[in-house]
Formats: sequence, structure tokens, C-alpha cells
Amino acid sequence: MIRSVFALAAVAVLVGNARAADEPPGPKINWPEVKGLERKEPTVFKDKKLGYSIAYLADGTIILAFVYNLELAAIPTGPNADAVKAEMYESLLALEGNRANGRYKSIQPLDEKVVPFGSSKTAPQLRRKRYEIEIAKEGPAITELYITGYKNHFIKLRATYPTDDKAKGEKHVADFLEALGKELK
Repeated sequence: MIRSVFALAAVAVLVGNARAADEPPGPKINWPEVKGLERKEPTVFKDKKLGYSIAYLADGTIILAFVYNLELAAIPTGPNADAVKAEMYESLLALEGNRANGRYKSIQPLDEKVVPFGSSKTAPQLRRKRYEIEIAKEGPAITELYITGYKNHFIKLRATYPTDDKAKGEKHVADFLEALGKELK
């Protein structure tokens, strides 16, 4: 049941104020094929400052990637700029909104740190926050938020997977980060 809720959440994010597009705006990113994950087509949001999103799905794991600039004049590269930290805070507020509307019963922080995109020592860095959440009527899950500045845009990732499949979800996320890190130059 938790897998169907995750799939519905992904679909809800991808419809509404969005449309499919052949060439997403922003920096050119070669979105990789990742073994075990199904890559969906990019969805461009009507509001240009919101950029576009792309979803990767697997059994119980949803990884949503967003590329956008909010029409800011400049977004510094990397995870340590004030703009990136502020955007991470806004992402936390969105999670809290899920608790306020009853979708989440609880949100417990697990950790916060800067991590690389994959295992390469030269891979770009991104800020990560992990939470354990309790999804109403579904059960416990882990949700991870990642954000960095890249070519005057934000790259934000949100990965969610059920706690009972934690090892599998963590592997999907690690494989995704490894593959995407190789594409970011």
C-alpha cells in the first residue's frame, strides 16, 4: 500500500501546473538511466521560475529532481551559499505542510550534512537533510532532501522510500547520485 501512495504522490507533483517538454529550460543535464529505476520524461512547469522536474521510480522508491532558478539574479555554485541554505529551509517548510494537512503524522530529523554526488572525489557537493516520516494510513518512511547550486540554478532532489525497505531505498538513492554526479560538469 505504501508503494501506491508514493506513486500517487509522484504523479500529483508531475501534473497540474506542468507540461511535458522535449528540451527543459536551464543548464543542459544528461539525465542518466539508472539500473533499477524507471526514468520518466521531464515535466516543465508553466511558471518559468519553477523550471522543471523529472522523476525516477522503483518499487517503493520515488526520487524527484527539480531544476529551477526562481528568477534570482545569481545562485552560487555548491551547497554552502546562503541562497542554497534558504532554499533547503523552504523545502523543510513544505515537509511540515504535509504534517499540517494530515498527510504525515510525524517528521523526525535524522541527520544533516554536505555529501558528494557519488563516490568521485571531484563530484559536486550538495546539502542533505534526512527525515523519518510517518505517512498517515501507510506507515513509516524515510525522506531525503538534497540541494545545491549549479550553473545559476538550484538542483533539488527529494527521495522517499519505505522504512521496511530502507536498504533497497538507500541503494537506489546512492546509485542515482553516483550516475547523476558523473553527468554534472
